[in-house]
Amino acid sequence: MTPMRQWYNFLLTINDKAMKQASNKAIINRILRFAEREIYNKTGGKKKVIAVDIVQKGQLLKTAENIAFVLGFKMEHLKSASRSAALAEARHVIGYICAKYFNEVPDHTISHLFNRERTFVYSSCKVVNKLLSINDKRMCAAVAKAENVIKTIRHEAEIIQK
Repeated sequence: MTPMRQWYNFLLTINDKAMKQASNKAIINRILRFAEREIYNKTGGKKKVIAVDIVQKGQLLKTAENIAFVLGFKMEHLKSASRSAALAEARHVIGYICAKYFNEVPDHTISHLFNRERTFVYSSCKVVNKLLSINDKRMCAAVAKAENVIKTIRHEAEIIQK
């Protein structure tokens, strides 16, 4: 394992509790930016890496879990290889919502959340937009539920910050 890979693995295994403290968050963000520059410099500018903030990834996971719960599923079911229509619809809704509200997070990170290939987010957005354009009642209701979860989470975050 290369030193850069070891460094990257270390960044991914940082304790979740440490991320909840603002000072640790700032330190870890600096470490991530340093790792990005190092990888870019070591590859001679051939490989640009965007290290996703671990806090963002945690927020993304929690949001996806909350939306899955509201839609009546567990994250384990959504990560499974099942091709059930109901599960596929829930995956599409969550992929669409995550892409819409977490636009700073790369698509491959969202895809990795569901153990899917890198085109998952693109296809989710395409399917959901198509169904929304024809006013599919089930899809409109599912997206409305998911957006209510996002609004609730953001409202709670605003209350905590005040």
